[in-house]
Amino acid sequence: MIAFEKASFGYDGHPVLEDVSLTLEAGGFYFLTGPSGSGKTTFLKLCSLALLPRGGRVAFFGEDATLLDRDRIALMRRRMGMVHQDCQFIDHLSVRRNIALPLEIAGRRTPAADKDIEDLMGWVALGHRADAYPPELSGGERQRAALARAVMLSPDLLIADEPTGNVDREMGERILSLLIELNRLGRTVLIATHDLELIRTAKREVSARVLRLADGQVRLAGHEL
Repeated sequence: MIAFEKASFGYDGHPVLEDVSLTLEAGGFYFLTGPSGSGKTTFLKLCSLALLPRGGRVAFFGEDATLLDRDRIALMRRRMGMVHQDCQFIDHLSVRRNIALPLEIAGRRTPAADKDIEDLMGWVALGHRADAYPPELSGGERQRAALARAVMLSPDLLIADEPTGNVDREMGERILSLLIELNRLGRTVLIATHDLELIRTAKREVSARVLRLADGQVRLAGHEL
């Protein structure tokens, strides 16, 4: 699905990632770990086409990212969903409308799609909050709304940056169970986290792999944790 071949990236001449070579397989479940400042966010941005490598190559679905024009990148990104740690919403729009925005932007909001929106809100247990506004949501509700919005277009890849970092353990496990369910439906899942217990919990349910980032390198860890 995503293949890195000696990919590198840096800011203002300072390398962050160097000679990264690995492949994220379709249908895989991956965790990305590493100390603060090690480049996790940069790696996630490369995986979501928010950044392009300065050296080497990153291929998405078999296409070299550096050869894609702006329109092709936009179409490629529709195959990805992103859940940020600091979930951003349009505060004057309802939760239902915020979740539906990807469909509206893609020109795919139809009466038939409205049932899918309701089903999706039920899946993340937010049906009763559909007419609420983002400032009224709790931290866990905001994360679940962000997850629903990220999967609105049925992406092949879901990327989540510390999705349980701002919620308690119980809510974190609930969010994790939704991500595991998505993976079982065939979606590739990539989660950046510092939470080793979250990783251990996931590994009891799915065949999750751990990517460790340190000193500019990303390596696939063994099965131990």
